[in-house]
Amino acid sequence: MRYDIVLWFREKLIGCFNNGKVLVWLIGSVASGKEIPNDCDILIIFDTVYMDELLDCSESWRQDFKATFNLELHLTRISFEEVRDWLPFLKRNFKKPHLLIYPFKKSTE
Repeated sequence: MRYDIVLWFREKLIGCFNNGKVLVWLIGSVASGKEIPNDCDILIIFDTVYMDELLDCSESWRQDFKATFNLELHLTRISFEEVRDWLPFLKRNFKKPHLLIYPFKKSTE
């Protein structure tokens, strides 16, 4: 399931940000490989120029994600300017399993 979620989310991110200044991680139970997760947690750190696009995309992502995976999608959105305020949260979550899903390098194989 984790692989399918990563592919789904990468497709959505490319459509919304097209390689812009955005970093996205899969965190929580899906990142840790829980066999039957209760939800899916995504951490997005972004340049504020993408605020409107992110807000526009978020609700449709949640609805589509629920329809596709039958899981709730939780998005934690932090601008680069806010990172310092979120350091305790970030440190705590990066000590746990996490997976950078955007930006990503395409395989050349």
